Amino acid sequence: MPDLNDSAPKHLPRILAKADAAAYCGLTEPGFDTWVKTGKLPKAMKGTRRWDIVALDQAIDRLSGVSRDAPPKPSALAAWLEQDAARQAGESGGLAAYIEKRKARKAAEAARQAEADRVSVNPAAQRRHKARMAAEAAGKAKEMGSRPKRRG
Repeated sequence: MPDLNDSAPKHLPRILAKADAAAYCGLTEPGFDTWVKTGKLPKAMKGTRRWDIVALDQAIDRLSGVSRDAPPKPSALAAWLEQDAARQAGESGGLAAYIEKRKARKAAEAARQAEADRVSVNPAAQRRHKARMAAEAAGKAKEMGSRPKRRG
């Protein structure tokens, strides 16, 4: 004799009444109604008050991100690792191009730093830099219609 307290029937019909459809989805009837109203689950079959179990399965698969036809999506980490590897390889020139670009960026940064160091040590370069900055400030002030503040 089957256990009457067993909540999971061994065989389900393809078409379910609302109470059975709600139980199949693990929802109460009011919760099931809410999910149907919000479009998470399909409406009853046209002209009936019954739900197709396959349509319910498809809706639940869509909600959970599961697809029976497509292979599983890679994890977010796997996708990021793949994108990062492609970016580092430069895709247009491979790893060698990436290394050359990196060396060029480092050389440009070193040149900028050397210029900044030279200006900070050389008094004549400091005066030229200060004059250039004052001229730029005066030009901006003229554009804005005010006088630049005088610094001492």
